[in-house]
Amino acid sequence: MSVNGSYRWSTVELATAFSFAHDLFLPPDPGQHSRLVGESCAASWRYLADVFPQLGDHLDMPSEFSDFESRYIATFDVGVPTPQVPLLESHYNKRDPLPRILHENILFYQQFGLRLSSTSNESADHLRHQLEFVSYLLTLLAKAESHQDSVNRDQAGQIRRAINDYTSRHLLTWLPQAVAAGNDAPLAAAGQALELALELTQAALKHTESTIP
Repeated sequence: MSVNGSYRWSTVELATAFSFAHDLFLPPDPGQHSRLVGESCAASWRYLADVFPQLGDHLDMPSEFSDFESRYIATFDVGVPTPQVPLLESHYNKRDPLPRILHENILFYQQFGLRLSSTSNESADHLRHQLEFVSYLLTLLAKAESHQDSVNRDQAGQIRRAINDYTSRHLLTWLPQAVAAGNDAPLAAAGQALELALELTQAALKHTESTIP
């Protein structure tokens, strides 16, 4: 396997990696904890760590659910005046008003027909929604790329431009700050998971930039 910048992602593989990253941030419950400490997650993490060695060869996850839950909440959900690592674009983006940030995210989702499967009471600019959306776009792109007719070629070009625009305007404007905040969070795995999200977003941008007409 090639590493980091030289690794050549397939579109399907990249979509799957985004889905995996999305699931790392699901709310804490015993089932989620079991998945995160299980062998399937560990194997997927090792695979991704071969591409991005800075992630470390294992996800630093508490072995007990109660410890995981309390650290997750202290990192992402509760704090004074805010959690240590809010998973909201609007927390880090102080240039644009909140309604504009939310509206832009919603418009992207609606334009491509995404019906979000993440927890419905989350804000539209939540990281889980944003990762789900990029995974969804990459899945649409893979389907369009599998056909050679002009309609699908045009559709693929539109999706590539959307991925390029969305990642540049949204995820890449705030994820670096979240990674820095997560590096000393109560949940040690937070920094690793956020670093993965950032690396995948940069990979998606590179993947689509190289094929935009």
